[in-house]
Amino acid sequence: MELQELKNAWAEYDKKLSENLKINEELLKRMNLDKSKNELKTPMRYEIAQIIIMFLLACPMIFYGVYMIDQPLFSVLSFLSAAIALTCMIFSIKRIKAFVKVDYYNASVLQIQKEITSLKIYVMKFRKAEMILSAILVFSVFPVLMKWVHGFDMFTSDHFLDPIIRLTVIFAIGTPLGMWLSKHFYNKKIENAQYYLNEIERFSKEEQNILQD
Repeated sequence: MELQELKNAWAEYDKKLSENLKINEELLKRMNLDKSKNELKTPMRYEIAQIIIMFLLACPMIFYGVYMIDQPLFSVLSFLSAAIALTCMIFSIKRIKAFVKVDYYNASVLQIQKEITSLKIYVMKFRKAEMILSAILVFSVFPVLMKWVHGFDMFTSDHFLDPIIRLTVIFAIGTPLGMWLSKHFYNKKIENAQYYLNEIERFSKEEQNILQD
């Protein structure tokens, strides 16, 4: 085989290699973009569930606050619980809007990475405030529910220790459980979405190195 034929064969091999790598990159990009997008669906469902739960809590709390207007303490606690629930709803609606803004169809992989990084920062911005509000909500709604459901006034009863123990147990179990759920079904999903995008970038760099070599 002559030198020119070897050069032609080698050029043809380079062309096929380049084409195969581009096809593989495109397939990986499509698959990982779909995976990344699907990972963000779980946090969005989490936010939708929170909106529903907080709405179902806020409505009866407003009603009971008006109903107990002649007992200022329970009325104030009811309205406080409703206000916190509505605030958490607003937080969730804002986060859902942030999730929807991530453009998987028209933006580049690099741009999507930046958007998800910004999304993660945006989500974490609300986290501390929401944890504090959740703690206040537990302590404000519990006495109201005890009064409403059981007719028990824990502020005037001699048996106030029992509900306080219950409340402490609920808080002790609920706080770490909420943190665990947030970590595994929220933060982890956003990290997975970032991972699939990073995988596309790594493959693209490896492809460029192969073609350069």
